[in-house]
Amino acid sequence: MVSRVEALSPQMTRIVVAGAELEGFDFGLPAASVRLLLPKNGGRLERPTWRGNEFLLADDSRPVLRTLTPLQYGLAPLELALEIVRHGTRLNYHRTLERRRSG
Repeated sequence: MVSRVEALSPQMTRIVVAGAELEGFDFGLPAASVRLLLPKNGGRLERPTWRGNEFLLADDSRPVLRTLTPLQYGLAPLELALEIVRHGTRLNYHRTLERRRSG
């Protein structure tokens, strides 16, 4: 769940996610990464399945995934900070995350 969204600059946004799902995630591993799953074309979010060599949706199409490097700045346990560069209007998945912010 998105717990905070911080505008670091006009081109950079920090998204902080939190929750029990992060239990056991090791931030210190070399090349640690997280995959961000986004809804296709603004639709509903669907969890893909691993099919041997790739993630696929029920209709055999590929999901919208972004691989991000986690950052941690003395955050509380079970919080993960991700910094996302705003790239114009084509790849603006930061907007999807901002809308998912918890109340």
